[in-house]
Amino acid sequence: MSNFRRQTAQQTLNTPQKVVFAVLLFAAAVTAIISPMSLLKIAIMAFMMFQLLYVAVRLGVGSMARRYRLPQTTRLSDDDLPIYTTLHPMYKEANMIPTVVRSMEAMNYPKHKLQCILVLEARDQETVQAAQNANLPDYFEIVQVPSIKPYGKPKACNVALEQARGEFVVIFDAEDEPEPDQLRKAVEVFRAGGRHLGCLQAPLHFANQETSWVSRFLGNEYTTHFQFLLKGMSYLGLAIPLGGTSNHFPMHVLKKLAFGPRSLPVGAAGIGAWDPWNVTEDAELGGALAANGYRTMILDSYTNEEATLTVPAAFNQRTRWIKGYGQTALVLLRRPIRNAVAMGLLRYWLFLLFVGGTFVSLLLTPVFWSMTIVYFATRAQVIIELFPLPLYYTGLVLMILGNLLLFYQSLIAALHRGVYSSVKYMLLTLPWWMVLSSAAYTALLELVFPKWRPTWNKTAHGVEFVPLRKKLARAIKIGTVKKPRVIPEAV
Repeated sequence: MSNFRRQTAQQTLNTPQKVVFAVLLFAAAVTAIISPMSLLKIAIMAFMMFQLLYVAVRLGVGSMARRYRLPQTTRLSDDDLPIYTTLHPMYKEANMIPTVVRSMEAMNYPKHKLQCILVLEARDQETVQAAQNANLPDYFEIVQVPSIKPYGKPKACNVALEQARGEFVVIFDAEDEPEPDQLRKAVEVFRAGGRHLGCLQAPLHFANQETSWVSRFLGNEYTTHFQFLLKGMSYLGLAIPLGGTSNHFPMHVLKKLAFGPRSLPVGAAGIGAWDPWNVTEDAELGGALAANGYRTMILDSYTNEEATLTVPAAFNQRTRWIKGYGQTALVLLRRPIRNAVAMGLLRYWLFLLFVGGTFVSLLLTPVFWSMTIVYFATRAQVIIELFPLPLYYTGLVLMILGNLLLFYQSLIAALHRGVYSSVKYMLLTLPWWMVLSSAAYTALLELVFPKWRPTWNKTAHGVEFVPLRKKLARAIKIGTVKKPRVIPEAV
């Protein structure tokens, strides 16, 4: 096992990174003064090579998913099952407490071996009071997280982890409805997977995928991510950027990987399994697992979630996720040689490509689309000069074949889930990509100017039907939108 030491994202760039960026900017400025056309050609060539690599790797890894297999397991009796801790971080979600209880009550797991912790913020007394006044089953506990910055899910889970008694730990969001057998399946795979199995990620599904065009695209993204990319990555033994929920861990692994107290906020350190300053703390933890010699596998189970239904809600959610991917990549680039040795050179660079590369790809997408539109609209000579024949044909392959293959991957995702009605919505792929690219540029601004939008872009759970109730009712009446799965506590 490697003695890989994790670093938090509290600081966006360390001093050596700032020096490197300053040198690159200076070199670019000098080149721009001497020969601006040469600088643009070099940049375009570098960007195209990156995009070509990014698309090829995504498609190649996704194609490996069909070979993925879990180890053979043995059915365990109730007596053989260990104590299992489930963490339920909640903030301003008093209405979701009955949903959490109902989901855990449906679990096919001995209740006397369950420890379900409602992880609540002390500054959110409405939810705290609702939990205290609820008739919670006796296997539920309440942990109040101190009102100490940084706020957010990772710090809250670190605090709650000190109270965990289970041999295994899993995080479930407030609206999650895991398959009833999920905990039992996880234990059986951990028992069969050996000591190097550090995490099991259950795929996430959207129960309300067919509600709006936004939820349809989000559902396709989830299917592509969990059913194709993550399974392909697991089959190849790569580091996996975990999802924020339904990832299962042996408790001893989380303790082994934990940040030291000096890296955590004073007064709210807990057991530092997650980086409290990283807004996609799950992705960072996936890299840390691989760097310490642990493997992540995809569990043959599922968790139903809610998709956001509107562009603004999806924009805020994706901004947070993309920003976290950027944070994860920047932290791993602080000590590239050490990290590459710990993780393995190929695994390290491919993980960077999936987290940092996703960020960069979304930043580049509107640039190339804009240049293409301007070229065909004006036949501008300057654009023609920027694309000598090798670059022109590379760009043509990326624009036509690359986008068609990514479009096809999304189409296959819709068919894989049997959501055939979503196929026609794929015509909105370009607007959806523009939403994602806008989120990437917003995430970039948040990284460069951290005080601009310092708050956590939280995704609301179980409440999106309330503001849209009248609009959805009208849409349902005229037959343009399918009726969503209504959560009683949210209406």
